[in-house]
Amino acid sequence: MALSTAERQRRHREKLKNKGLVRVQGWVTSERAAIITALIEGAALESVLPLPRTPAPPQAGAETTARPVKKPVSRPRKTKAKKAKTPSDERYGVIRDHHAEIEGLARQGKKPSEIAAILTEKTGVPLSGGFLNSAFGVFDWWRSGKR
Repeated sequence: MALSTAERQRRHREKLKNKGLVRVQGWVTSERAAIITALIEGAALESVLPLPRTPAPPQAGAETTARPVKKPVSRPRKTKAKKAKTPSDERYGVIRDHHAEIEGLARQGKKPSEIAAILTEKTGVPLSGGFLNSAFGVFDWWRSGKR
């Protein structure tokens, strides 16, 4: 049968007590427990703990040998080169300027992606079929099947 949580906790406490540890809001050695207890009872810190010696201040005129702090060298991040995007106004301008031609190509049965490739080659402005579909609803009739 498995032990209950309370039984496991009791066994753990017994094991720590057998090691000579005393509980003072945490498990510490008996020497540290005496120091903590003395501090709680109001003893001065100097009487309980030996204070570490502080180094003497440097004398006037004495040179210090402090080393400069080295900062890590920051390196530029390696990122993929980003393609310059054509502003949407320029792409919309191509659609407005070539609206009749776009409709004519669509009536011939060309797909929006094919029309975009033709216009990109002709004007040098990168277009896509998705952009033509979304721009001003040019190809709403393409989706409706009224070709």
